[in-house]
Amino acid sequence: MFKTPTRGLWVCTKCARDSVSRVQRRSWLSAASGAASASHPVDRSAPGAVRDDAILRELFDSPARTAKAFKASELQPSAGLFKNRYLTSPNGFIVFARRSLQKASKIVDRVLGASSTAEYKAIVKDLDRLSDLLCRVLDLSDFVRMTHPDPRFQQAAAGAWSLVYQYMNQLNTMTGLSDQLTKALANKDVVASWSEEEKTVADILKLDFTKSAVNLPQRERDRFVDLSQRISEVGSDFVSEMAPEKEEIVLPSSSFYGLYPSIARALTRGGKVRLPSMSAEAQAALRTVKDEDTRRAVFIASRTASRRTVHRLDTMLKLRSELAELSGFQSYAHLALKDRMMAKTPGSVMQFLLALQQHNKPIVHKEMADLLAQKQTHLDGMATKVEPWDKDYLMDSVRLDMRLPVRHPDQLAAYFSIGTVMQGLSRLFSRLYGIRFVPRETLPGETWHEDVRRLDVVTDAGDQIAVLYCDLFFRKDKSPNPAHFTVRCSREISESEVEEAAAEVDGGDAGPRFDSAAQAANDGMESSTQGGVFKQLPTIALVCDFQKHEDWKSPRLYGIRFVPRETLPGETWHEDVRRLDVVTDAGDQIAVLYCDLFFRKDKSPNPAHFTVRCSREISESEVEEAAAEVDGGDAGPRFDSAAQAANDGMESSTQGGVFKQLPTIALVCDFQKHEDWKSPSPALLTFHQVETLFHEMGHAIHSILARTSLQNVAGTRCATDFAELPSTLMEHFAADPTVLALFARHWRIDEPLPYAMIAERLRMSKRFEGFDTENQILLAMLDQAYHGPEVAGPGFDSTRVYHGLQSRFAAGPTDPPETCWQGFFGHLHGYGSTYYSYLFDRVLAERVWRVVFAAGADGKAVDRASGERLKENLLKWGGSRDAWRCLSDTLQDERLKEGDEKAMAIVGSWGIKDDHHA
Repeated sequence: MFKTPTRGLWVCTKCARDSVSRVQRRSWLSAASGAASASHPVDRSAPGAVRDDAILRELFDSPARTAKAFKASELQPSAGLFKNRYLTSPNGFIVFARRSLQKASKIVDRVLGASSTAEYKAIVKDLDRLSDLLCRVLDLSDFVRMTHPDPRFQQAAAGAWSLVYQYMNQLNTMTGLSDQLTKALANKDVVASWSEEEKTVADILKLDFTKSAVNLPQRERDRFVDLSQRISEVGSDFVSEMAPEKEEIVLPSSSFYGLYPSIARALTRGGKVRLPSMSAEAQAALRTVKDEDTRRAVFIASRTASRRTVHRLDTMLKLRSELAELSGFQSYAHLALKDRMMAKTPGSVMQFLLALQQHNKPIVHKEMADLLAQKQTHLDGMATKVEPWDKDYLMDSVRLDMRLPVRHPDQLAAYFSIGTVMQGLSRLFSRLYGIRFVPRETLPGETWHEDVRRLDVVTDAGDQIAVLYCDLFFRKDKSPNPAHFTVRCSREISESEVEEAAAEVDGGDAGPRFDSAAQAANDGMESSTQGGVFKQLPTIALVCDFQKHEDWKSPRLYGIRFVPRETLPGETWHEDVRRLDVVTDAGDQIAVLYCDLFFRKDKSPNPAHFTVRCSREISESEVEEAAAEVDGGDAGPRFDSAAQAANDGMESSTQGGVFKQLPTIALVCDFQKHEDWKSPSPALLTFHQVETLFHEMGHAIHSILARTSLQNVAGTRCATDFAELPSTLMEHFAADPTVLALFARHWRIDEPLPYAMIAERLRMSKRFEGFDTENQILLAMLDQAYHGPEVAGPGFDSTRVYHGLQSRFAAGPTDPPETCWQGFFGHLHGYGSTYYSYLFDRVLAERVWRVVFAAGADGKAVDRASGERLKENLLKWGGSRDAWRCLSDTLQDERLKEGDEKAMAIVGSWGIKDDHHA
């Protein structure tokens, strides 16, 4: 039932692919320049919006001038990481974990002891709170152990994570919780009392119990655990030890005519080139070497995995098949797709892929004809066929011919300082959703590195709805993969929770002191009362790996804006971290955003956003419980009130009569900055990095705008094949001229971006999109085949299946029979039977962009009505409503509501794009 916190389907799709919309109207080529002067980029209706907008840019572009203004005095005591009162030092992690487990044990006892109708009515909220208590520790500790630059914090976080993980595994062996939920589901009066959200969570939890084999006899349950462990081990070995059959290609240097001279020199010894089979140099050779025989040798070597690698893959697939059979499923694909997937069945996945393949086939045929013509022009005038080792070489040749004879004299990055891009995102969200980013001062100890900046997400009404920590810049040992982390998700905090937390206000049992029970109920992290509901705010960390300069120098679509806020001592983990409150047009704060955007040594290079605390209603009983925590007690922290203790001192607010913990978010990137803090140039981003930031912010906005009460369905905790839709959609906005006109200006001369520069880049990147789409379709089909019923048969051969699929469905060149590339398909380990989700969300994002935002035509990309349509029908539901219903309502397409194989086929028929372009 209870699972370790999972990230999105990928750390970030933008790490590997460009996926922005192609602009349709040629008249837009100069739109950015005109729009910039004609529009009013900053929403002046919300109090303080103009000031917040200006500070937002300065926060990231001019840190030397803003660092002190957004850092509380270091003389103040540490506020704890993310303002979590427990985490003022590494030792606090174990106290935090133990205190959380004490609370969890009480809930387990209450659920197991339930017997009355009233007690069974509360079981979903009890189990949801139990899940939230575990995830409060697991999510935050997982982030800290991967991201924090201090080994002491890493080790302490790992210890806390391990302690709670062990407890979670104990819960997964208990049949009592599953039995009690089954009894509740069987009671009509109980079910009738539940909200639709509670019913959804009950179904999710019941399915989780079924998939974890908790109801199997002990012998089968032990076998389930053993198989799961073996799958994990074999899968890890498959990914970490994959190798080619032939380690290198050795040929005379004359065979490599056309290879970049620097590469050729580095690899040449004694007149021969020794080219590693699996390397960037090998890929460069396929693009540049003129000799066809050489390209063929490189291609085959780079597409042939070792026999040991293929054996590991086959073993993993066989074990998964056995696990599915033990669990009562026809195949592993049936098992995996049963849980939080829109597709639901392997048949539906194939309907989608077949329809998409039919839509894409004419595009590939056109691209194949173009490559053959190029081959006849430049290589062989009598050629009648394009070989697989020709493809990369010919595509590169075509793109070279496409380049404009006169290139713009200035670099594209000059128009994208990190400050202006963040400013642009806030302006866009203000237009679309009525929210904005507000820089906030960070307290001592609140952030994990001096580069981290905090942004609060605030509505037009001034309500804070989330916290975003931005850690965007490169530093040594920081992961290079962009990512967002929901460190704490949104959830309502009940009154009883605050009441319980009252006992923690004074500390007690070596715990921290809180200012109030409400603060203790959310561990001191951000919470708010929204609409009369007390909620823990989603706390998100956005982590990137951008290069930065060391000198740091918003009514829009969503009706929110970012408001810079001063941070208290200990509130952030590094002096670079900036806090923004997310404020609505009405002035309501709806979230807190901590931004840690710049490079520093030992910081992970992976851009990400972390929801440190999600939004959740805090009940009156929770505040009452927290009253006992206000004065600390047992060495705990002191709080100002019971309401503050109920959310651990973190941000909360009352919205619509509901007291809620505000989402608190950390935005972490790795942008490079000059060592000289007095450099006049701000950190500048490539357009790919701009796309990355927009993509990751799409994940964050999903967590921020979700208006759910329960943790299990907060924000991105939705159908897995639906989770990438908001983030992929944001990539379309990144390339829209009206959106770019909001912020893309030259950092030095303040001239607007000539849109022709973006248009050329898009034209080049989209030139052979059909080939890329076909490759992804074939991989998704292969993923389904490898997790289907046939795997259990004695004659299963993964190489035969791979070539069979290519032969049957590929319109482009197919691999020679002696290859076995499937041994390099590492995604099979992490995303077994769900690889199709990347394509699925690309299609959905394209459709939403065209239908809801009219592909940006006539300013629709910044139209508030369009933003409200998306927010009200899709984003605000998180995972609490069926994703097909959300999609159907958003697109106003009743054909999709059933979410069956017919609906999947309809989605596939839309294709990635509607035009076949040269």
